Order: sequence, then C-alpha cells, then structure tokens
Amino acid sequence: MQVLSNAKKRKFSNGVQKIAIIANLAKEKVSGVVRNIVDDMEKKNIEIFLLKDAAEHIKRKDLKADEGKIRKNAQVLISLGGDGTLLKSARIVKDTNIPILGVNMGGLGFLTKITYKDLTKALTLLFQKKYSIEKRSMLIIKTSRNAKILVALNDVVLSRGASARIVELETFIDNSYLTTFASDGLIISTSTGSTAHSLSSGGPIIHPSLDCILVVPICPHALSNRPIVVPKQSKIKVKILTKNPVDYTVDGQPGGRLEKGGEIETESAPFNISLVKFKEKSFYELLRKKLKWSGYSVGK
Repeated sequence: MQVLSNAKKRKFSNGVQKIAIIANLAKEKVSGVVRNIVDDMEKKNIEIFLLKDAAEHIKRKDLKADEGKIRKNAQVLISLGGDGTLLKSARIVKDTNIPILGVNMGGLGFLTKITYKDLTKALTLLFQKKYSIEKRSMLIIKTSRNAKILVALNDVVLSRGASARIVELETFIDNSYLTTFASDGLIISTSTGSTAHSLSSGGPIIHPSLDCILVVPICPHALSNRPIVVPKQSKIKVKILTKNPVDYTVDGQPGGRLEKGGEIETESAPFNISLVKFKEKSFYELLRKKLKWSGYSVGK
C-alpha cells in the first residue's frame, strides 16, 4: 500500500490572507464565535471559507466552500469545537500542510488546547507570526473490501459491534505473524491517539512527538495479550477469522464492516498534520490537568 502526496506546501511570506473555519455547530456558543471571527477577519480583508452548514447557519452563503476549495485555497484552518472537530479538520486538509488552529469549546480536549476565551489573543499572535508548527503523524488504512484509502490522526478501531461474542483477529506486523487476538476488538493508534480510545482500553500514554504505532487489544480473552508499541515504519495487517462480522471506525467515524476472511492494512502516512502551537503548558502539565492527577504527598 502506497500513498503519495502531490499537494503544494502553503507559503506565508506575505502573511495569512485566507482562513477556513470548521465548526461543530452543536456546541454551545460556537455559532456566535464563528460570526465574531468572520466579522473580525473581514475588517482585516481576510478571505473566509465556511462549509455549507456553517455558512447557512450564520446566513452567509457567500462564504460557502466545499472541502476541495478549502484544501486548494486556505492558508490556515480554524477548528472550533473539540478534539472530534479537529480530527474532522485533519481528514479534510490531510496532505496539504495547511496548519490547524484547534479551539476547545468545552470537554476534555487533548488536541484543542486553546479555549475560545483565548481566541482573540491567539489570532493576534497568528498574524504576528508568533507561533510554531507541531507535526503529528497520521495513519493510512485500506481494507480488502474497499480500495478507497482512509486516513486517521488518532486511530482505527476494529470491534465486535452489536454481537456479544468475541472476535478472532489474526495480526501480522511487517508480514511477521504476531498473534491471533481473541477479544472485543483491536485498536491501531498513532502516538496522538494514545490519549483517546487506546488509553481507555489500557494502552500506554505516548508523547505525541514520538513516531510510533500502538496495537492495543480491547478486553482480550488471554491476559497475556498486552498492548505493543512498534516503529513508525511498521505495516500492520489484521485478518478476520470469526464468522460474525467486525465493524471498524476511523477516528471515531464509521468506516465499514469486514466479514470472515476480510483484511485491513494500516501503516503510517507519508505526510503529517500541522498544528499551530503557541507558548503553552507542557504535555505533562496537560496530562496532569486533563486526567486530574492530584499527586500524593507522604504525611498528608
């Protein structure tokens, strides 16, 4: 499986002139924030691109753009919502190198570190070029059923779906047989996704700067089946052995269903996602805050 990127790199020599906004309109206050951004950017003569739902929601159909137009024109993409919205944004821009500014509108938010209260300051720093770019690796996924290649920033998850029976997943890494997981499913994750579904299934927390892939069984039948971390260049293939079908999701979105004998292949993508980063709390401070680690002091 090979994926090549022909997308042109975005240039910022003349500053940011074109901004796209991807918004989760179900989140409280999001529509108002979108309107505020649009008003502010238009005062600065910045061109704005909105997906159809957001453009119609704020009654600005003149700003409506499809994903292709965003991929071709945007210099920066602002993601308004939570981590799920940022994951959607990542799938849209994927190999274009368009930087994503993630804004957390509530919830846990490991990827969206900027809150909407800090957005005005963040945009000011963006236009002043006082930011850095943080690269995150992605996965590409292909199944025997569908030739279409999918991409994920977090993970691909195979699960038993509505069935109460465990599934048997014959797993190979670089064509070398690893084991057959008898479990509720299997998670193949990037280091970014280590704080998502993988974490709740007992997987390790991996610093997002590390280039690696996690293979994490979900409720394995054999207690000796443990999560494993493999190099970024590894190619992982899973074959369905049980007669009951296996559902798979990509970054939490339905991907499809595999019957007995079906296969799914996963490997690192040849491109990275670019996240806009300001001077902010360290990853470890973020963990402590988001996971509510209080620490322990002897004698207290």
